[in-house]
This record gives sequence, C-alpha cells and structure tokens, in this order.
Amino acid sequence: MSAASFGHLGRSRSATLRHISPADALPGRSKACRTLKRTEDLRTLPEVQKVVALIEAGGFPEAVVRMLVLLADARGNVRRDRLTRSTQVLTKDETFASMPAPDRATMIHEQSLIAQFEPEKAVAALPKPFETKADRELAAKVVQYILGAMGEMDPHILTKLQEFRKVFGLAKATSEGTDDPLADKPAPDDMGTAVE
Repeated sequence: MSAASFGHLGRSRSATLRHISPADALPGRSKACRTLKRTEDLRTLPEVQKVVALIEAGGFPEAVVRMLVLLADARGNVRRDRLTRSTQVLTKDETFASMPAPDRATMIHEQSLIAQFEPEKAVAALPKPFETKADRELAAKVVQYILGAMGEMDPHILTKLQEFRKVFGLAKATSEGTDDPLADKPAPDDMGTAVE
C-alpha cells in the first residue's frame, strides 16, 4: 500500500466529507455541480446509513483500522515514522497481508465513515468483535506500536490510546510499543474480516 493510498487515514474530517458526494446518489446530477454538504446532510446518504448500521460488525482488522482513523482525526496529521509502521502492519502483517487491496481500501473507507459520523459509538463498539482479553490486548498493542514511543505522543493522542484501553477493559499503557506485535505471526481464526 503506498503512502498516497494510506494517506486517507490522515485526512481531516472536512476532507473526508468530500469523498461522500450526494451528486453520486442523485440521478442526472453532474459531478461538476457537486458541493460540500453539511455533515447532517451527508448522514442521510444510503452509503453512510448502511455502513454506520454495521458499527458493531467486523473483527480484528476493522477494530485496528477504526482506532487508527480515530487517532488520525484527533491529531490531524500523520508523522512519517507512524506512516511507515502503519503501512508495514497494513500490508505485511496478517490478517491484513492476505486481504486483497480493494477490500482493505473498502474497510478503511467504511471505518472512516463510522469514525466520522458516530465517533463516540465507534469507540464504545470497539470491544464487540473480540472474544478474549488477549485479542483486545493484541489490538491495543498494534495501535500502540504504530503510534511509537509514548514519550513522543501528543497528550491528546495518549489520552485517546488510554481511552481505547479502558473500553477494552485493559490497564493503562505504561510501556513502549517498540516491536511489531504481529510480526511473523499467523492470523488467528477469529480475527477475520467483517461479517455482514
């Protein structure tokens, strides 16, 4: 996955809104007359409603991507070292590596919509796909690995990471996530892609 294709996670909410165009949903309306709509207007689009209805569906990949999207929205940009680590995880580590690129792009888009339109519910629903505390811990460690050294995190990013851990029923993060927790590990059976 190139930096350009992953850059979607680092876009602001207003930039993400441009990807959801009411013009696409209205017959006979040309793309040349698209306008940026208010969030309330975009929420009524069938694509948004369909995706938000699946807020509790998914698995390990969806939860990790959702956390990354929420963090990208919180910080507004993505540092190069974090981009490198996230690209590594999303393209080389299982369960992501075996996922076809178009499916991965769709998942990122869907998790972006969920994070954009229902940020509080998006966080609250994070534990739903996990059957064990070990799976929740692994997801939190992956996100912490991508974020890098805790001492280099902005306070609001650290706060968001701790919020995820609290929702997962985990203790606060106290150590550095320096090693990729997914490196050289096969994908567990229960960490598959979204269920519809």
